[in-house]
Amino acid sequence: MKNNKTHAVHLPDYRNANPYQSLLASALSKEHVETAFIPFSRSLLPLTKSIKGLKNIDVVHVHWIIDILQPLMWTKSNLVFYIKLSLLVIDVFSVRLRGKKVVWTVHNKLAHQQLNTKRELLVRKWFAKSVNRVIFHSREAQELVSHMLNIDIGSKSKIIFHGNYIGSYPEPSNNKINLRDRYGVRDSVKLVSYVGVLRPYKGIETLIEAFTKIQSKNMRLLIAGNPNSTQYKAQLTQMTLSNSRISTDFQFLPDQKMIDYLATSDIICLPFSDTLTSGSTVLAMSYAKPLILPESAKVFGCVPTNGAFYFGEKESLADVLNKVSNLTDSKLQEMGESNLLQAKKMSWEAVGKLTMVTYQ
Repeated sequence: MKNNKTHAVHLPDYRNANPYQSLLASALSKEHVETAFIPFSRSLLPLTKSIKGLKNIDVVHVHWIIDILQPLMWTKSNLVFYIKLSLLVIDVFSVRLRGKKVVWTVHNKLAHQQLNTKRELLVRKWFAKSVNRVIFHSREAQELVSHMLNIDIGSKSKIIFHGNYIGSYPEPSNNKINLRDRYGVRDSVKLVSYVGVLRPYKGIETLIEAFTKIQSKNMRLLIAGNPNSTQYKAQLTQMTLSNSRISTDFQFLPDQKMIDYLATSDIICLPFSDTLTSGSTVLAMSYAKPLILPESAKVFGCVPTNGAFYFGEKESLADVLNKVSNLTDSKLQEMGESNLLQAKKMSWEAVGKLTMVTYQ
């Protein structure tokens, strides 16, 4: 490679919202990969236009593709849609013909925004067919997407786990006892928490509704994070207002406060579905927290068998919450330690090496 370095551009640039890309770039730098971040250009040839004028590029690494999807989704005519889809495929092969490898990390099954599903599946199918390599965070995710798109992409797929967040965020500002005292949580209480960005697709309403069904006096629920709209904030406020066992903190959480909330909690519930990976899950594991997840979250492929309770197929979320209310502190701690042990194996050093192999 040029100057004994591999030059990669990653797009779009979501570093402000998520440390994932920064940690990946740092890991790649140790493998002699120089990483630049750029946005998608609005164009019928988005990759070609985005990298125009950039020199010495070896790899174009695409992450989230919503900026590619939306222009195709807005097209009213089916004929125009298929023309645009053909141009996207031509765009990818044009970049490849210029000697650059195109790599796509598939983070989601579908866009969180509700788009035309039939069209979106076609775009994803042909984009996967067009690129050099497709990265998944688990074997389960690869199999699910291959089935969903009705294609065999095993030969061009690479399984690279999501790196952990150990050391990426601050340590808790105090021990658990003192933090619980700060937030008014009694020692005898089992605190179930959802901490993170609040969006309608993340299943927060499901969690609130399930929690209102349980009768245990020693259970409390914390929902903390910034709702994505005033309407959604009002909806969540209305749902929680009459339940004194539910605490809320509807605002942007600085890293320290987010970690302090995690440290205060006994178990983290992440009720969202229809996603292939979850930084929130990896973060909870990195801080030794047991988890409550939907059955669909088994696609993450990273949570130990004894690190989480699952709901959806055999048990409802309310059933699981009732089960958790009877657990001992030592059992919850054992689950959390199992998650931390697994998280330690998910090092960014290994992610960097595996990604570099994919680039080659």
